[in-house]
Amino acid sequence: MCGIAGLYCFNNHPDREKGVLQKALQELHARGPDHCGFVLTNNTCLGHTRLAIIDTSASANQPFRDATGRFTLVFNGELYNFRELREVLKRKDYTFHTESDTEVLLHWLMEFGMDRLNDLQGFFAFAFLALNFSLITLSILSVVWFTGGELSSVGWAAVGMSFLETILLLLLVYRDWE
Repeated sequence: MCGIAGLYCFNNHPDREKGVLQKALQELHARGPDHCGFVLTNNTCLGHTRLAIIDTSASANQPFRDATGRFTLVFNGELYNFRELREVLKRKDYTFHTESDTEVLLHWLMEFGMDRLNDLQGFFAFAFLALNFSLITLSILSVVWFTGGELSSVGWAAVGMSFLETILLLLLVYRDWE
């Protein structure tokens, strides 16, 4: 499995906090030894450690961005029906440059947003960033939140936790923010 991590910076300076994200990605290296990458965008950093399985080419490395740079995705897991979803998107004139389920998910989210997540079959966690929409969507089954500095940023990394542990952790983080 891959590893995903992210950081939202309240001070609009993600470059100052990227060391925190890089440390999280180092911790996730065992989950994705084939490639490690991150992107800084406005006040958000998204990172990914890759275990290449479906499309092992470098063109499928993550974070994955569309051609305009407005949409960014980090994804962990597998979409079992990505070939069928790909055909739906091709009929809507999307073109593909990889054979990865990640590219399919990126285009799916660009086209349908959160409205058609029920069409996805598989097991996965992802973070989807849409610039100019002020949208950061996290679909993460298990997370660890960490803060950098004096709550100048908040981040997360996918790890093995139960759903109940995740909900309790999110409630604790929310309480600490207030």
